[in-house]
Amino acid sequence: MAADMGGGGPPPSTLAAQLVESIAASTKVSRTDENSELKGLLATIQRVKDNPDLLKSPDDRIEHNHMLIYVYCRVVLENIKLDDPFLDRANVRTESQKAINFLRFTIKETPSVLLHQNENRGLLFRGQEPLWVWLLPQLLRLLGHPQCLELDSSIEGFLQYILLLVARTGSLWKLAPFLGLYLRASLTSLLDHLQSPSLVPSHTDFRTNLELPPSFALDQILIEDREATTKRLSYSIYTVRQGLHLASSLARVLAYPLTSPDSAFSSSVSLLENGPWLIDSYLDLRHIQKRWELPSQSTPLPLAELTMEIIKSSITSDHPSASLIEKSCALLILLCSEMISPPDELVQPTPAGDQARSIFCMALISIAQVSLKSYSIGRFAASKLVQELILLSSQYSTIGEDTDIWRSVTFLRQSIGSLAQEPRESFQDSIHPSRFQDVELRKCIQDLHLNYDAPNHATNAKKKRKLSEESTDFLTILTHGIFETLQVTPPSDDDVVLFEQIFL
Repeated sequence: MAADMGGGGPPPSTLAAQLVESIAASTKVSRTDENSELKGLLATIQRVKDNPDLLKSPDDRIEHNHMLIYVYCRVVLENIKLDDPFLDRANVRTESQKAINFLRFTIKETPSVLLHQNENRGLLFRGQEPLWVWLLPQLLRLLGHPQCLELDSSIEGFLQYILLLVARTGSLWKLAPFLGLYLRASLTSLLDHLQSPSLVPSHTDFRTNLELPPSFALDQILIEDREATTKRLSYSIYTVRQGLHLASSLARVLAYPLTSPDSAFSSSVSLLENGPWLIDSYLDLRHIQKRWELPSQSTPLPLAELTMEIIKSSITSDHPSASLIEKSCALLILLCSEMISPPDELVQPTPAGDQARSIFCMALISIAQVSLKSYSIGRFAASKLVQELILLSSQYSTIGEDTDIWRSVTFLRQSIGSLAQEPRESFQDSIHPSRFQDVELRKCIQDLHLNYDAPNHATNAKKKRKLSEESTDFLTILTHGIFETLQVTPPSDDDVVLFEQIFL
């Protein structure tokens, strides 16, 4: 998991002191007061490094780590000038990664430092806001920026770790609703901005200007302390490209409490209740991606994978939410439907095509699994996917008969039909786990523990299905003939309106 912490290494406080000390010599601050402040703080850090016994209580340690974070952010993160055309990207990547590692170690040592306030006004650029409100913009302004794309996974991992730490630490539980609000409001504001009619899509380098997090979120988080805070609590998005990357990253971070196997999240209701809202946001995000990105660059695969993770985690949860599972599955069906219309990405005979087909098969299996218990999802999948895929399988050999996609579609078709069977009928031997070529797909099917026809019964079962389909076709023709003769409009769903209700 991206949010997991690695073990080993020097003690956090020692590491932090060494890191800050190593940059002290190269500190360049234009204003005298800023320079004096940093020199004084660095001198204090050096004294503690030389004599750790100066920190006599846990509160002293928290205060010291708060100062370390402040100095490190001021000297390293704030000095990254993203608008510099001569920016040394390699150096920025190295220094930023050091900063992220330092922050994780220091916060791990004293989690309560996230709530620490600059109550005595001893730091020039800190107000009385909690440290986390001041800290997050320092990293979020880098997230998704074209100059710092290599840092995306590290910054996302840090944010996920903060969420995990909040869920695990009793003293931080009160932070969970506010942290969730902060991230949720940022994503919502970003999505609203990118789909605004005032922005005419042209190219992703299109200039824009959006300040995050939105002021209403900060007002709710800080409540009465708003006047006593610093102005450095926000960051700006200047291009659509950065906005798109940032939105995708925030979508992944907000999904972490839903997809993480860590049991600590099970008691964090404020983070878990984001699920239904998040699925709606994914739909908006996909709409925005298609609006701004070139068709050749825009793919629903990343969102499909993320949605599958949510479905899988929800199904295996101790308290599964049927509404979240069905809502997520409905989104997954829409994303799959997009992939087959047109099917270019899915049918290309390349390694990229192989990967797309593997993800698509996993999606079909997830949909089939939900369809085994949900009539509405089965009907939706049948109308959006099944018939179209059957047609496409006869046109493209890469998804034709005897491929994993063909087997996955067969599994989906039978799953949709099996819900009405009591007891549930056995599945065809042709979709037995051993028939799948992809190892991961094979395991997914195997984990469902389904019953299968014996191989020597497969032919008879096929004949029975063929006769059943023919009978259904004759009945359909007859029914439509009656409707036409009596000049009655056919209902949209034969299962909803009974035949007798129309004519009797």
